[in-house]
Amino acid sequence: MSHMRCRLAFVALLPCVLIGTAFSEAETRSGRDLPEVDIFAYPWSAIGKLNNSVGGSCTCTAVKQDLVLTAAHCIFNRRTGRFLQPDSLHLLFGYRRGEYTTHARVTSYTLGPGYDPTNEMATISSDWVVLRLSEPLSAAIRPLVLLDRNPEVGMRLMTASYGGVRLHVMTADTNCLLVGELPGSVLEHDCRISRGSSGAPLLIIEKETAEIVGVQVAIGKRNGSEVMLAASARAIRAYLGPR
Repeated sequence: MSHMRCRLAFVALLPCVLIGTAFSEAETRSGRDLPEVDIFAYPWSAIGKLNNSVGGSCTCTAVKQDLVLTAAHCIFNRRTGRFLQPDSLHLLFGYRRGEYTTHARVTSYTLGPGYDPTNEMATISSDWVVLRLSEPLSAAIRPLVLLDRNPEVGMRLMTASYGGVRLHVMTADTNCLLVGELPGSVLEHDCRISRGSSGAPLLIIEKETAEIVGVQVAIGKRNGSEVMLAASARAIRAYLGPR
């Protein structure tokens, strides 16, 4: 999957922010020192690695036994200008250094409404896709749920992904914050993410249940500082219906 160049984004929506997807050439805070997590323990067991037929990889999350959530740009081939076919997507759970416990296949998917990869900056809040699996995941994988209320600025977040210079192990930032919510249901946060982290969930845990606050979709710049952006879970929750 080809890399995206950063451009001035959202003249009306996000002024003064330069946006690039997490496949940007420039690594951001590579995460080399982030800790590995137990890929068989909840909630990390519900997070997987998405590989596709054109050599790209992202992070994904099981939200029901037969539905998996990731960023929409992860399944778009910029060389051909087309979305990838479902059968070219491979989801690996319990993945670590080439070994995995579950290989799931995709039969169909639903894109965030209005998402346009050729006008990505104006449709970033819809940069998500729900993948329908050919078979339900094992009961050993407990899906994560989507936050059923509006997120609060300052809430503590966690995220885990197959990103940065450690694409073959899952690492996590378990101490980050929701910085703000921008117009258009776009969340700004300070979690450490990088190439390969697209599609990773932003999480909170309450009463031993992990809830998805948003889905990582882009890395930007504002006045020289990095801006981490996620699509809010609000619209995704509306598509999935009651938990």
